[in-house]
Amino acid sequence: MSERTPSIQTIAGSGTPRLVLIQSDVTYTSSGTVAFTATSITETGSPSYASVSLGQRVLSNRVVSGLGLPTYAKITAKAAGVLTIDGWTNGTPTDSSFIVDGWIADMPRCQELTEIFEPDVLVHSLYRGDMGSSFATKHRGWRYTCVLDYSKYISADAILSLRRQLAQRANDNLVLIPRNDQPKYQYNVFYGKPVELSRYGISAGYKKMVLAFTGKENLASWPLIDGYGTNYANAYGTGL
Repeated sequence: MSERTPSIQTIAGSGTPRLVLIQSDVTYTSSGTVAFTATSITETGSPSYASVSLGQRVLSNRVVSGLGLPTYAKITAKAAGVLTIDGWTNGTPTDSSFIVDGWIADMPRCQELTEIFEPDVLVHSLYRGDMGSSFATKHRGWRYTCVLDYSKYISADAILSLRRQLAQRANDNLVLIPRNDQPKYQYNVFYGKPVELSRYGISAGYKKMVLAFTGKENLASWPLIDGYGTNYANAYGTGL
């Protein structure tokens, strides 16, 4: 192999963790004519955004080769008829409408981010006479766990930013994006372990907080990025 050939990269991304709460009820549905850009949404008809808050998730649709793909963003500002967003996860929408249906929390970089991939293998023990026992196996994917370690320090503001995610209701869904620069690697999760908090005396900081998330579904494979065509240099070549 040539020394100039890029080596395989794993695991995907280098950004900070993002936790998305998708609510079972919709906060807002557009009713006027909508125009999208990479960083904004403009709606005609003097819409009222009184029910819309900063940090909420706005969801729309992008059609690629006849296939409708969801794309969403985090609301960062609002004005009369205009919502400003941080950027679409799957490209600028081509749809004519949008909804607001959840909350996005961008968490600080943790002291350690650990992803655990546990093989889910169905094993049957077989007996073959003089040959002794052997095994018949069926690989059913990888169980996923992600641990965000803030045990050395986390600010009260960072914990406060999770207040909606911590108040998840029975029919809401929680989605973890371990590194927000790679939003395509996202996992349906639930809180997998108890959470401890220890106060720094009278300061606003806390210790011992470790968030452990468990995936709801098995993964077919690890999130690998390979060779040319996927984010070499500055977002170069994605999708080649």
